[in-house]
Amino acid sequence: VGAIILAVEHRLKAAPLPFVVCGGGGLVVGLLVAGLIASVTGLVARSPNTVFNILASLVIFLGIPYWGLIMGIRFATEGWAPSAIPTGDTESVRIKKLLDTSVIIDG
Repeated sequence: VGAIILAVEHRLKAAPLPFVVCGGGGLVVGLLVAGLIASVTGLVARSPNTVFNILASLVIFLGIPYWGLIMGIRFATEGWAPSAIPTGDTESVRIKKLLDTSVIIDG
């Protein structure tokens, strides 16, 4: 267990600060969303430990926080909306036009 903690600490020291902060924030948001989903669906309150409850809890409490971590790291690299801002020259940005049938028929 100690070796795992030391390895994680070494990796965190090598990671850039925005990745760590945004990834941690995404992880926390993912845990909050997972907790809300589990409480709304009643997975936490159910007493019988069936296979479905265990698998659903694992998917919710491991999958959603991991997704939040990945989205946080992606936010650190890309920002809010990088695809909305054209980065190339203006000629490469194509504007879509709507043509009605009379324009197409007339040539």
